[in-house]
Amino acid sequence: MESLLKKSLACAAVGLVMSACAHRSSTKAEIEARYHQPFISPGTRFAKLPAAVQSAIRAQAGSAEIYQIRQAPGSAGLIYVIEFKNRAVYPPLRLAADGSLLNPDDTVALGAPADLAVASTGAAAGGLTLAELPGAALQTVRTQAPDAEIDTITKESHGGQVTYEVTFKGQRHAPLRLTADGKKAPPPAG
Repeated sequence: MESLLKKSLACAAVGLVMSACAHRSSTKAEIEARYHQPFISPGTRFAKLPAAVQSAIRAQAGSAEIYQIRQAPGSAGLIYVIEFKNRAVYPPLRLAADGSLLNPDDTVALGAPADLAVASTGAAAGGLTLAELPGAALQTVRTQAPDAEIDTITKESHGGQVTYEVTFKGQRHAPLRLTADGKKAPPPAG
């Protein structure tokens, strides 16, 4: 009798284990079916965007609900593609890192707003856009840091010499100091 009881308990234990495994598999399948969206919310991705891109999204779409934010390489560098839940009302936005609205071929449809806080007597003007860089300087930036995300562009004037300082987000690329003709400029004296 005791042997029969042990066998019954062993069978019951095996049955419970198998039942738990079967339940775990169906739970995993249910979870995979239920959670098909990425675990990084569009709000989190929005918060990580450059300030100029955030401002451009707000200006173009207000508080429209964002479905997805992607980064993609473009002919002018890194671009941001923003897709909205209501595509019929809000088509996807293509934005440059400086906040410029881009056409599908990456040409500028609407330039980023200029920095209105530039002092007329100061030696430096911050907040320039890529469109404000001379062509040769822009080409050097694209060649030296093709995959970099630009943080700031500053125009400086020292003794009649105009230079542009381009800084990048992250630690992968050192800042570039360039002349209008795209050559590397020495650091300012002093």
